[in-house]
Amino acid sequence: MFLNRWLRDRNDALSIANKVTTVIVIQTILLGGAILSASRNHDRIVLTPPYLDERVTMSYDAAASGFHKKYALYAAVLMGNITPRSVSVIVDSLGDMFEPQLYAKLRSNLFAQAKELRSKQSSIRFVPDKIVYDVNTGKTFISGEQTIIAASTSEKTRRVTYEFRIKIDNYQPSISYFDFYADEDRLES
Repeated sequence: MFLNRWLRDRNDALSIANKVTTVIVIQTILLGGAILSASRNHDRIVLTPPYLDERVTMSYDAAASGFHKKYALYAAVLMGNITPRSVSVIVDSLGDMFEPQLYAKLRSNLFAQAKELRSKQSSIRFVPDKIVYDVNTGKTFISGEQTIIAASTSEKTRRVTYEFRIKIDNYQPSISYFDFYADEDRLES
């Protein structure tokens, strides 16, 4: 009698353990599936930052052309309106916009430019008038008039173009390529 009761209790315990194990395995599989699904899901985010006049859509690794244009315009206006007094603030503002290896080079160039402007008692003004985003190359071109204002001479105005490639990675935009040149010879429309 004791043996029968022990065997019945043991069988009941094993049956309950098997059921609990099955539930745990099913929950583990469902949890793994949910984690896998969440890690592969790259939702789109709709932004309306301060310098945009329209809503733009941004995904995990891409953004609408309006975002590329306004982001590049913001960077070009900052770099194009530099004075010896504002260089530190502008360089710090550009720090998060550029990729680190490109930012280091840009930083030294802007400080050198500010030093030259200080020695000549000058400043630079940039007025953009044309923005082009080329979908095929991913480049954004900001063209306009750059005026060098010197204390001792008259103003000098010339056409310049800022060229940017903006990379979106993990919803974070950064400028991965930058070029600046006088005239619009390389401007792709």
